[in-house]
Amino acid sequence: MTKLAPLAIAVFGYVAFLVGMVATYARLPERVASHFGANGVANGWMSRDGYVWFMVGAVTFTSLLLVGLCGSVRFLPASLVNIPRRDYWLAPERRDETGRVLARFGLLMAGLESLFFLAIHLLVVVANESNPVRLSNDVWWLLVAFLAATGGLTFKLYRRFS
Repeated sequence: MTKLAPLAIAVFGYVAFLVGMVATYARLPERVASHFGANGVANGWMSRDGYVWFMVGAVTFTSLLLVGLCGSVRFLPASLVNIPRRDYWLAPERRDETGRVLARFGLLMAGLESLFFLAIHLLVVVANESNPVRLSNDVWWLLVAFLAATGGLTFKLYRRFS
């Protein structure tokens, strides 16, 4: 993977999320079913604007948090960093490379998280267009895929530092 690929993935994911929110705004009703029980039945509602701003805020916050936390490792005291063989990887001669690896991980996770929230949003749009309002069971497959991708990236990162 090239050095800029994680940044490109993060930017692509976030921009795709924003474009998806704008493109589907008019398809949402004034009162949006925004929370669903495990059976897919709506049990929480928000105004359309409230829902959109909440989603944009949540994705922006979590993306910045992932990038910020992973990118700040270079500047944190070693005692605050929890990685395998911490003393080895945070030694002065390796600390910058460790910081770059973790920053790339944060960017990849931010892109993945943005695309996950976009997919959730699209399922919410479709649910709100149905009568009665009901979230598709596809949300569970989406969650499994997201957790598998997150687990795979985390495992790869763990192996890198072991």
